[in-house]
Amino acid sequence: MGYTGWVGAASSSTVKASAKPAKAVTVTYKEAVLEGYGIEKRGRVPEEKDTLYDGEGYISFFFEEVANATKPVGSATFTVNVPEGGLYKLSVGYYLPQGNGDKVTAIQINGAGAGELTLDAPAAGTVRAEKMITKVMLNAGSNTVKILRGWGYYGIEHIKLEPADPPVPGHEKATDVLTNPDATLEARALMNYMLNQYGRKIISGQQTFEDAEWIKQQTGKSPAILSGDLMDYSPSRVEKGATSSEIEKLIQWHERGGIVSLLWHWNAPKGIGGDDPGREWWRGFYTEFTTFDVEYALDHPDSEDYRLLIRDIDAIAVQLKRLQDHNIPVLWRPLHEAEGGWFWWGAKGPEPAKRLYRLMYDRLTNHHKLNNLIWVWNSEKKEWYPGDEVVDIVSVDIYNPAGDYHPNIAKYDNLLTLTNHKKIVALAENGPIPDPDLLRAYGADWNFFNTWTGEHVRDGKTNTLEHLKKIYHHDYVLTLDELPADLYSSLTYQAEHSESAGMSLNRQNSHARNGSITGPEGTGGKLRIKANVAPGTYTLTVRYKADNGEKKSKVMVNNRSAMNPTFTGTKMWKNVALGQITLQKGENTIDIQPLGGGVSIDYVKLTHVASTAKNPG
Repeated sequence: MGYTGWVGAASSSTVKASAKPAKAVTVTYKEAVLEGYGIEKRGRVPEEKDTLYDGEGYISFFFEEVANATKPVGSATFTVNVPEGGLYKLSVGYYLPQGNGDKVTAIQINGAGAGELTLDAPAAGTVRAEKMITKVMLNAGSNTVKILRGWGYYGIEHIKLEPADPPVPGHEKATDVLTNPDATLEARALMNYMLNQYGRKIISGQQTFEDAEWIKQQTGKSPAILSGDLMDYSPSRVEKGATSSEIEKLIQWHERGGIVSLLWHWNAPKGIGGDDPGREWWRGFYTEFTTFDVEYALDHPDSEDYRLLIRDIDAIAVQLKRLQDHNIPVLWRPLHEAEGGWFWWGAKGPEPAKRLYRLMYDRLTNHHKLNNLIWVWNSEKKEWYPGDEVVDIVSVDIYNPAGDYHPNIAKYDNLLTLTNHKKIVALAENGPIPDPDLLRAYGADWNFFNTWTGEHVRDGKTNTLEHLKKIYHHDYVLTLDELPADLYSSLTYQAEHSESAGMSLNRQNSHARNGSITGPEGTGGKLRIKANVAPGTYTLTVRYKADNGEKKSKVMVNNRSAMNPTFTGTKMWKNVALGQITLQKGENTIDIQPLGGGVSIDYVKLTHVASTAKNPG
């Protein structure tokens, strides 16, 4: 839904969703109020061993946290006054000595959490930078911006706030065309559904079958997406006696009408521990608990290490094939959180991780013919992105502090920029679930969320029970019971986002996807749908109304006449099956013409009837 005009801020006052004060407001470190232990204001004093600092001073977060401290961890609060309430860009001037990498922290706006934020390492040869880190909702008048320590070991020189432009809808350029040209009907239909919800609703998701069941017990609603893990199908775990029923649980979820998602905590193919305490074999997906070198393996395709990579991918292909045999499409998210470096597949940096991802894509798609996969990449960093041709959805994992339900607009915007808005953007893992009202206010159109397991959903703090009930009963959140019965056999194309000639757009909201198109007086209007589908026969259904009485029309499929329907007069919206059409694999054009004299179309729907190939795709 996104930009909605007037929205609620962190406080009880009402503010506009965008603000236009005359100029930016900057508050320096000298004006901040410090609280807690460890934190201090420094002038031109660099951190120990640094010789590059050339600023005027900063607030030092260069300290360690103390267990069982009697005082709170140090934080800095800035007071900022703005003439008009609304959405502002928040930039931070900071000091980060070389060799320390990126730093993650969190902020609070007027006492409410505003998400997890990243301070990027400055350019080589420098230790200072200014970065627009997020957007925040401010009240007219006085506001507080509190910076928490987070990972620590950085300095803050100033903050700057300036008006933010109204959010740009992410869905306007996004596509439902999958990278695999042989994708199954079910995968295409699911991707089409997700695109149609993108910017209208957020699809709910939960990690583990057990936690999804717990959600149902507590809220009366079930998540739409169930996410599983192929961890215990890793050959190096199977060798140690690991077993899994994950695939059976996912099949059961699909039979309920749900959406299936998978990641893989890939236990390293070799070089893992045994049974010694602290070095157990089951820790083997972590970098620190394996000696396996992914870069060496990829650089030596004749080596045992490379053969073991292929062995493991082939073993996982067996499990994914079981889902394909049940006509189950999968939101497939391999090599997650690679940029963190804590998993062995990201330990050698972006290039080996991207090569491994591409190897897996090729092996699963071209060798194993797994056409049921929707490929989800899991990083916002440009240098880690493997390329548009092997990615269907971009995502990130975010773990805000407990009870911080901020929409994480900065990371959402980063993902939009990563692919120039061409890919659907999703929250693949989360701790606190973003507040739906804030998602709308900020224009953070995450396509789905997926709450992590255990304490992240059950501890009563990360997500309170009150918050969970709000989420699962909110009209912006899609749950299992709201998924359509024909989810995996139908594709819907909104008329307002299709090509039209001589038609006028009727949109109820400048951001929401709830418009229609209307033909002009006379016979000059035409609607063109571009449908990327599996080959087969489909029923063509149109939702329309014809205010000025009966109108005759013609349907052309790939520039050939297919049928000559008549739109009967009706001032109410009506769904009418016009007939059946045969479509080829890939892109098809469907032209409905002429459309004139008050005929309005909301959407066109294709429902699969029969395949024209033994293995459609």
